[in-house]
Amino acid sequence: MKKLIPGLVLLSGCITQVPIDKNYPGPEPRPVHEKIKKEIHQQTLTTKEKKHFTLSKIKLQERIDLEYYKTNENNPTIIVLPQLKGLDFLARYFATHFAKNDYNALFIRLNEQSKRLTVDNINDTVNNIIEDHIIALDWLEQNYNIEQLGVMGISSGGLTASILSGLEERIDAAILGVTGGDLPYIIMHSKVGTVQRIKKTALAKVNEENLYSYLQDLIEHDPLKYAKNIDARNVLMILANNDKCVPIKKGEELRKEIGYPRTIYLPTGHYTSAIYCPYLAREAVKFFNEKL
Repeated sequence: MKKLIPGLVLLSGCITQVPIDKNYPGPEPRPVHEKIKKEIHQQTLTTKEKKHFTLSKIKLQERIDLEYYKTNENNPTIIVLPQLKGLDFLARYFATHFAKNDYNALFIRLNEQSKRLTVDNINDTVNNIIEDHIIALDWLEQNYNIEQLGVMGISSGGLTASILSGLEERIDAAILGVTGGDLPYIIMHSKVGTVQRIKKTALAKVNEENLYSYLQDLIEHDPLKYAKNIDARNVLMILANNDKCVPIKKGEELRKEIGYPRTIYLPTGHYTSAIYCPYLAREAVKFFNEKL
């Protein structure tokens, strides 16, 4: 699928929206994490004036690629996190839509994310991804007004957005798209090639019967670990009923641990959820208009 399907007629009856649990008690305090104190090296690659915004392509630390969609410095900012590999056009689609609706937007692409993931490097890779996103947040804070800051993550970007939302007090609202928690289970059951590679390399070390407990002991960061630190009142989840890449039951588990936030259910699989992007973009703007 190279581009969004034009002229798509969306049947509202196919989509279910569930409000937040009225009995939600509120989040637990965020864990204290050590601030990353690094000098940030910035290289501006290109700057182009568009109709609704100025688009700057920037590189930080020679490995973090940013696309900053600037509308007005005093407008809220939305960080958009793509999936692990490919389909960047979806993240850019949402970033552009936010900019056209008077939000600044920051699309983050990490070269670390293209690393060939195995069970041997998964913790180092996730640690580096979290650190680099915090560096990007530091850069944003040093250069722009981020008193109102939202994040939208898609697929593995949703995993990252979940962890960051549980860690980072600077994030005020989050949209978590087609994602979930319990990485050991996801690794064992996902149909994504990158994830299946992790499983294959793990099975070279342990048999199938002990794989889940092995992965539980191994993996340091999981969205479920930080779920109760996220304020469900400021979260919109998007889940796909037929998701085989991030099994829907694990999306539901993350939703439960966060505190049953407002959720949109799509009648699709993981990748086919992209046909609802025009609808989701409108709902995302409505959500951030309400929360920021």
